[in-house]
Amino acid sequence: MADVYHPDFDCSRMDRNEPGQVLLCSDSDSARSELVLDQAYYALRHQSAAYSLPQLKAELIHDLAPLQACFSPAGVQGESQAQCYQRVVAQVADRYRSRLTGRAHEEATRPIDAHIALQRKLQVLGFLPAAVVPDGVYGEATRRAILRWQEQAGQPSRDGFLGDDDARVLMPDLAVAPAPSEASPSPPERAAPRQAEAGTVGGDGPVASILRQSGTAGAAGPQPSPPSPDSTAPQQEAASPQTEDHETAGGLFSLLSVPFWLLGAVIHMCGAVLAGVWHVLIFILLLPVRLVRLIWSFITWLFSWKGLLLLIVGLIVNGLRSAEKKDDSAQSSEFPSREEE
Repeated sequence: MADVYHPDFDCSRMDRNEPGQVLLCSDSDSARSELVLDQAYYALRHQSAAYSLPQLKAELIHDLAPLQACFSPAGVQGESQAQCYQRVVAQVADRYRSRLTGRAHEEATRPIDAHIALQRKLQVLGFLPAAVVPDGVYGEATRRAILRWQEQAGQPSRDGFLGDDDARVLMPDLAVAPAPSEASPSPPERAAPRQAEAGTVGGDGPVASILRQSGTAGAAGPQPSPPSPDSTAPQQEAASPQTEDHETAGGLFSLLSVPFWLLGAVIHMCGAVLAGVWHVLIFILLLPVRLVRLIWSFITWLFSWKGLLLLIVGLIVNGLRSAEKKDDSAQSSEFPSREEE
């Protein structure tokens, strides 16, 4: 089990001018929030159809737009950078988990420490390459390892998701329980800090890459000082409309994404029908070409030595038959003359 959490990128190569990376590498709870969001995002990505992945990436960029306020020079009143980051990321992770069903939901609601332990078990069994750092995020390499293990273990479901049944078979001594709310994660015990494993595979996760692309990790501004007890309530009241605006915008974006999803499904079905029609049309158009090839093959065979030999034999047989018919006609013409005599 992990007790100190690290982001899904190499902190030794972080850009110290980007406060988002500095925060994730210096604050264990913020790194844990990022891993939990990655966990839900990759589960939703594996559950979604291939044609909807660009839309899902665009949706993630939109949902993480409120992080710009967390790292702005003014900051968010009543919250530190870490608190603001963890709040926004937890809201997005909860929204993505609510869209998961079945075994994908079972996997995404499992505690991140259980995910790390299961990844290490797959690594010990030889299904997961040793170069992959067990961080609780199930990327492409981990999905392939899960599929190989499910096939070898004879699991009834072979979909790349680690449901509760799979987790109990893979690690019987692992307590599988739903993950607590990630809005305010409890600080992990740091009695024995876990050292980061060397090397990373797959590059930055979606949160780190979007922080870099969207410019949310710009020039670091002054860290807002903790508010006094007397001013806490007014600051929270002032910040609540901003939170409601972000939630309303996120709900509106999710509502507007439904027509695009339906349009993608229709395009996918029309593409399958058009592909079938195209195959039939190609067969019809190539039919004369195939007929010409068949005739040319026959002509080539006819003028080969086998064809010429067969032609000569046929001419000889035909000549013999013609000679026999002439002899028969000559004999039949003699019979009437003899009778007359």
